[in-house]
Amino acid sequence: MTKISTTIKDDNLRFLAKGIGPGVVDPVIEEALDEVVILARRLVRKRTGATERSIRKVGRGVQAGGAALWLEFGTRYMGPFPFLRPAFDEVMESLPRRIADRIRNSVR
Repeated sequence: MTKISTTIKDDNLRFLAKGIGPGVVDPVIEEALDEVVILARRLVRKRTGATERSIRKVGRGVQAGGAALWLEFGTRYMGPFPFLRPAFDEVMESLPRRIADRIRNSVR
C-alpha cells in the first residue's frame, strides 16, 4: 500500500523545550496533530471512505493511505485534490502562538 505522510520537524522545538522544561511544548504539538487529522478527514474527497479512514496520527506526524497519494498530488488523468497539506498548513499557522501561550501560562 502506498502511503504519504507529513511530519512536524521538532529539532528547534526540542531545543526550546529543554530551556523551559519538559511537557510544556509536547502537549501543544499533540493537540495540533489531532486537529490536522480531523481537518484532513473533513477535507479529503470521499468516494469509498477508505482514504478518510486511513488518515491517522503516527508519532510526530500524520499518515494517510488508500488513494491519498493520487488525491493529494493528482495523476496524469486526474488533477490534484489536496487535503493533507492544506490541513497541515491551516493548523500549523497557529502553532507558534499556541506554543507562546503555553510557555506564558507555564511561567506564571
